[in-house]
Amino acid sequence: MLPRLAALSVLLLAAFCAVAALADDRTGFADKPAPTDFRGLPFGAAIADLPGLTPVPSQKDSYYRKDEEPTYGKAKIVSVAYYAREGKLFAVGMAVEGEANIFLVQDRLIQQFGQGSQRGDQYGWIWPSFSVVLKRVNKDKAAVYFTQERAGR
Repeated sequence: MLPRLAALSVLLLAAFCAVAALADDRTGFADKPAPTDFRGLPFGAAIADLPGLTPVPSQKDSYYRKDEEPTYGKAKIVSVAYYAREGKLFAVGMAVEGEANIFLVQDRLIQQFGQGSQRGDQYGWIWPSFSVVLKRVNKDKAAVYFTQERAGR
């Protein structure tokens, strides 16, 4: 009887640990809704209909705003690029420099989307048709990508 009780106790402990691990497993899916726009420019909108975008010379389907605000929340940013696919806005890339600015950007993203998921040098959030990824290039440089994923992939 005692060996059965011990075996049952071990089995229950293992089951409890497995359930606790599953409950804490972060799939990367965000806690809050995906963004529908970036600074007022809706994802999926025709590039021709979006005001203030200027084509980047020698970069197909890449655009920038001449009057781009050089901040994101409290962070100073280096640049923002807007990307088109099939004539529609599908992604935005934002360059960030400086450890403090990277921290401030990540903090703002967490405020917007909830706790993200760390995968190597990337911290991000995913939804069924959208992703936001903060990718560290090194200690002092990072990029943030807001990407509307293709449907049916």
